[in-house]
Amino acid sequence: MPQRIPYHRSTPDLSQSTRRDYDRTRRDQDSKQFYNSSAWKKVRKVKLSQSPLCELCLQAKPRRLNPGSHVHHKVELRDDRSLGLLLDNLQVLCHACHSRLHASRSGPPRGV
Repeated sequence: MPQRIPYHRSTPDLSQSTRRDYDRTRRDQDSKQFYNSSAWKKVRKVKLSQSPLCELCLQAKPRRLNPGSHVHHKVELRDDRSLGLLLDNLQVLCHACHSRLHASRSGPPRGV
């Protein structure tokens, strides 16, 4: 019996109202201010220009070349806010690796 060929389905784009509801009800307001600051936006842009590919995919066996879209804090803001803008504390990840990394963490969701 023939089987369907698997294909990649992109992550659905969240609607503006869904993002707005999440920001209003679940997101930590201090984090929201940080991520909207011009300092963060500049540091994020610098990090993405330095390493445009996902750092975890580059280390994988076999090596994958996926573009990075997320700038992730190795030590999270809620753990040590002073490391928030240090380039050494940041890593560029693709959407899949970033989601996988946060899903594997134990503890309550952010902002709760």
